[in-house]
Amino acid sequence: MEGDSISRVRRLTSGRAVLLLVSLAVAFTCAVYGILGITRPTMGVEVRVQLEQLVVSQVDWYGAAAKTRISEGDLVLEINGQPADAFRNRLARGEPVAIAELHAADSSGRIEVVHLSEHSPSPGSIAISGMFFLIGLSYWSLGMLVYLKRPEQQGPLALLLLGTTAAIAFSVEQGVSKAVPGARELEFISVAVVPGAFAHLFLVFPLRKRWPGPRAIVP
Repeated sequence: MEGDSISRVRRLTSGRAVLLLVSLAVAFTCAVYGILGITRPTMGVEVRVQLEQLVVSQVDWYGAAAKTRISEGDLVLEINGQPADAFRNRLARGEPVAIAELHAADSSGRIEVVHLSEHSPSPGSIAISGMFFLIGLSYWSLGMLVYLKRPEQQGPLALLLLGTTAAIAFSVEQGVSKAVPGARELEFISVAVVPGAFAHLFLVFPLRKRWPGPRAIVP
């Protein structure tokens, strides 16, 4: 009996160590993507399919396109050196496309070309990317802090899982829009983890009924 108890304690300790290592690795990855997102410029345009053509549907004030004559309603001719039609199906399905080069024509036929490599991050772009990174870091820090105080309880574990998932989601969101390598794949991983984290929070935790706080003293 005593040997079983010792073995169980060792398994729990090993599991917590692995969980903490994974969480720390996630924090490091998020920091890297956050820094890359801050230091890279963004095109700052949204493109949608309209009558079998691609048109500019939005121009963000902090993007590189806002510094040119590109405006809403312009016809998109090329994206990243490829004909616009090559991206029509992806955009129709709602898939994001990181735009590094854009050719667009206005209603008069005047063509405007934007190369992202020729621009530097604007103060607005830096502020927005930094905000996303800090929000993700805050979620991760909250989950880690609570878990370190009550590692044996299910509530803190759920908070750690949710905090880690939120950190990934917020940190890589800007990375995806700025074509940071691997950001899209990391976003898929965070989406895959979300159901498990919420299932643990709403299914496992209510059954265990254990939450960080003073333990009840049973006489």
